[in-house]
This record gives sequence, structure tokens and C-alpha cells, in this order.
Amino acid sequence: MRYTSIEELLKAVEENDALKIEKKARIVYEELNQQNMNLEMTQMNMNYLLVNLAHLGLGQDDSLNQDEIIQYIRKNVFENSVLRGGKENFQRFMQEYGEYLGELRKNTSRGVLGCVEKEIRERYQENLTLKEFSKKYFVNSAYLGQMFRKQYGVSFKEYLNHYRIEKAADCLLHTDDKIYQIADKVGYRDLDYFINKFIAVKGCTPTNYRKKAKCGV
Repeated sequence: MRYTSIEELLKAVEENDALKIEKKARIVYEELNQQNMNLEMTQMNMNYLLVNLAHLGLGQDDSLNQDEIIQYIRKNVFENSVLRGGKENFQRFMQEYGEYLGELRKNTSRGVLGCVEKEIRERYQENLTLKEFSKKYFVNSAYLGQMFRKQYGVSFKEYLNHYRIEKAADCLLHTDDKIYQIADKVGYRDLDYFINKFIAVKGCTPTNYRKKAKCGV
């Protein structure tokens, strides 16, 4: 049996491509059931497929129990007599496992984004970057940026800036701090940059924002 066939099936499962999974699963199933393949070779190929399916799950969520995943796959695929028929079962399970991986990816994405959002709320005064969070949560920075924009409709930097400006606006209304003090307090070391960002979000300078609030405008 060519490992290429198994690799192509694994790739289709990882991508959760139902049509491709069906096609590749049929090929792998037929190769596993070839008359000229001895039992030892069949078992070796099945174990290779089993272990790599488990690794796909662990790759999405490392908190999963590897033994439990392997038992789950073994019970649903290899103990259901793959070699004595059951091609439809084999194909169906592979498609279901692809969907399972898709759900894990969604949950992982939501989990990471939730952690990043929480850290923004708690550490917005610091110099936060996507690169820092990508290393901390083991997610590619470009992919994390895409997830963030998809979830919130803006880039990570825009979200952070907007959150800081809202905090600054609150300080302007409820404290007598100087503008430069507020800028520094919410994470801006460059006063002019802070003022420009404030105008972009609120439509006026911090000074005018405070005056309008006091005048009840």
C-alpha cells in the first residue's frame, strides 16, 4: 500500500473536505483490503492511519487525551471490521472526524480570541502586539490576525486603539488628569499620536470632548 494514499486521506480529513474524504477513504479502504497484502502490512498501515488521525485532533487541542482519541477511533473504525466490508462506515467516520476537527478548530479559535480580548482589557496600557500573543498561545500571527478581524470586524490594532480611546474618554469625563497623563495612562507614549487617534474615534480633540461634556453639549 502506498503511504501517499493515507497522506492524501489525512489531508482531506484535516481540511474537512467531505467529497475529497469520500473519494480518498474509498481508495484507502480498497487498498487495505487488497488480497495480496499480508496481515502484518495491513496492521502497520492501519496503525499509521490511526496514530496520525489522533495527532490531527491533538494538533487542534493539546488538552485532549491521546489515549481516549485513539480508543474512540479504534472503536469506530478498526473494531467495526474494516477488513470484512463496511466501506460506507469507513467513509462516513472519516467525514465525521473531519467535522469533529472543524469544531475543535472553532472552539480553539474562540478560546484564543477570548484570552486575547481578556488580556487587552487587563493590559491595554502595555505595548501589546499580535506577535506576542501568537507566541503565547501558539498560533501563527497572520492567522491570529485573520481570526481577530473575522470575529470583531476590525484589525487587532484597531480594536486595541478603540478600547484605549474609550478608556481615555472615561478618564476625561471622570478625572481632572491632564491630557498627557491620560494618554500615558491608557498606553500612548506619543501625545500627538494619541490626539490623532482620539479625533479619529470621537470626532474631536480630547480637550474639546471634555469641554462639551462639562457644558452638556
